[in-house]
Amino acid sequence: MASDNFNWYWLHELGSLLLSSDDEAYLRTAINRFYFSAFCEARDYLIRNNIYYNKKLKDELKSNSGEVHSATREIYKLSKEFRSKRRVNIPLLSLKTFRLLFLIL
Repeated sequence: MASDNFNWYWLHELGSLLLSSDDEAYLRTAINRFYFSAFCEARDYLIRNNIYYNKKLKDELKSNSGEVHSATREIYKLSKEFRSKRRVNIPLLSLKTFRLLFLIL
């Protein structure tokens, strides 16, 4: 379900603040916040623009269940437009970088 009155970038900002610590729990939480902010922004974009492909994916995308993750991935995978363009407002490069850094630590 889209969240019209929450700015998911705030979770990205929280993740950035948590990176100032050397504590493993803080670093794990930062990575989680980056992922969640990017995912929710991507999901909300699909909902705002009525991009579903079929009724099953529409129902899953608007649900509160774990199916929303797979539905979001499937819609982006099916779209030729999204294969060549990324339309998420959150810098995904930082998410990938932090995941790699975390694996190295």
